[in-house]
Amino acid sequence: MIRRADTDQRQLELADVALQIIATRGITALTTRAVAELVGLTSGAIFKHFALLEAVVVASKPSSTRRFPATTRRAHKTRAFIVSTLKAGQDAGEVRVDLSAEALAPIVMGTIQMLALSRPRNGDGGATREALLNLLSTQLVSTKHRKAP
Repeated sequence: MIRRADTDQRQLELADVALQIIATRGITALTTRAVAELVGLTSGAIFKHFALLEAVVVASKPSSTRRFPATTRRAHKTRAFIVSTLKAGQDAGEVRVDLSAEALAPIVMGTIQMLALSRPRNGDGGATREALLNLLSTQLVSTKHRKAP
């Protein structure tokens, strides 16, 4: 008879597999099918343990911290640097103040990540870069420093 894993154990296993997929194939490869195949479940069985695939990713955070401590430390240092830079920009009136630097930091970090990871398709790399930089500037810049269109 096949022994079923208890929910806590299965959640850890699913989170570890999700982390493995992200680390080896990238976030776009993370699907319920990919996770299910690696743990030997059906795609639907994953939802017995997690309501959403995003919840599996959230559950993998403690595992990633444990497995990749140096990367985690660098990420925390990077975030701290971005927050302090945003605070300095807010103090100078250059960065919007209606949102905290802590709330703006993920926007900056995500945009930087997209700039670093985006691959030009059909020669539109410049357009992608410009669109991301434009998005970042509209989200961060104080209205008094914004240039008219």
